[in-house]
Amino acid sequence: MQPHKITTTEEYADLLNRYDQRGRLSNLYILPAEAAAHIRAGRLSAICTEHNAWLFVSQPTCLRTYYIVGDPTESLPHVGSPLAVELLFRGIEAPAADKDMLERNGFRAHLVRDHYAATAAQLIAAAPTATIAVEATTNPNEVQAACRLFADAFDPYTSDPITPDRHVQIAQERAMLVARQNGCVVGALHRELRGGAAWVAHVAVAPEARGQHVGQSLLDKFVADHAAQSERARFALWVQQGNAAAVAMYRQKGFKPTGRSSLSFIKLP
Repeated sequence: MQPHKITTTEEYADLLNRYDQRGRLSNLYILPAEAAAHIRAGRLSAICTEHNAWLFVSQPTCLRTYYIVGDPTESLPHVGSPLAVELLFRGIEAPAADKDMLERNGFRAHLVRDHYAATAAQLIAAAPTATIAVEATTNPNEVQAACRLFADAFDPYTSDPITPDRHVQIAQERAMLVARQNGCVVGALHRELRGGAAWVAHVAVAPEARGQHVGQSLLDKFVADHAAQSERARFALWVQQGNAAAVAMYRQKGFKPTGRSSLSFIKLP
């Protein structure tokens, strides 16, 4: 069964009203503004049955999958594309009922990410790294180059790729920090302001530049730019649990785990 395209925000609102999330299994974390953007771009679709709704956001390598499930025994119809699901939870284990339902539908556990946060006052000041220059780029071509770094570094199914239609806007908003050595871009950090906090949305370093404090320099610049506003400025990020180098860097800077985690599942055709 192929998902049907959701073409208006009214259609999406009707779906949410039909499938009340209370008392159902659900990972539908899409904010209204995000849903509207997906609809405008033609990326949001759904499969609806009597008791369950499955929603899909088209990504370059998969369909990001959300659900509102009232009948866990009802199987997800075959879609024919790679599917990726993310569960948010607090504590040590993701919700058992959701995990069981996904595994019955052919999904397998994939990656765990942990949420870290800090205020400006909790973070450690930067150490000088004279050979690494970091600045916010206003060049869409450098934004595109940064996105290639991200694509090479991140998991192809569960990352949040930056679509090409956003490159110019990101450059205009100076939301992409780039690190240069000898005039070459060797790392990048994409920052976002969400919920009153400055977020590390994406960060990556070129393989040939790893081990040279490029990631640290990007993080230091990111923190310095936003901490200048207030000691109460808040910072947040998600990091893959198995990425020991990144976890160590964030902890050394002063970030602390909040107890929130995400577990992703994938289902391949």
